Amino acid sequence: MPAISSVLLWVVDGKHPEFSEQYRAGREANGQAHGDRIADLAEQVLDGEYDPQSAKVAIDALKWSAERMAPKQYGPKQQLEHTGKDGGAIEVKEQPVSDRDLARRIAFILTKATQADSTSN
Repeated sequence: MPAISSVLLWVVDGKHPEFSEQYRAGREANGQAHGDRIADLAEQVLDGEYDPQSAKVAIDALKWSAERMAPKQYGPKQQLEHTGKDGGAIEVKEQPVSDRDLARRIAFILTKATQADSTSN
């Protein structure tokens, strides 16, 4: 049995692409299993088999693991990568704003802020 350091080196060295893909797929499957386990624990808490606080600790740990092992399924949505046309960079085109339009926007924001301030008092 190889040392864990050797196995992890095979995953990242680029010389063993088939092994790296199998390892990645295995980790993702493990993350999905963690997600399934969360649902099981929740059911067991509802059935009175576990103390809710103890289950919360276990569920938080499983959520953390699932997010890292299967980020596409369980990761936070704000970490999703966005791309532009054909997978390239997103192009942002600035549209010029006239001084008059800018002044209108500022006046609108100040009016809304003033109205919100007067209703909260």
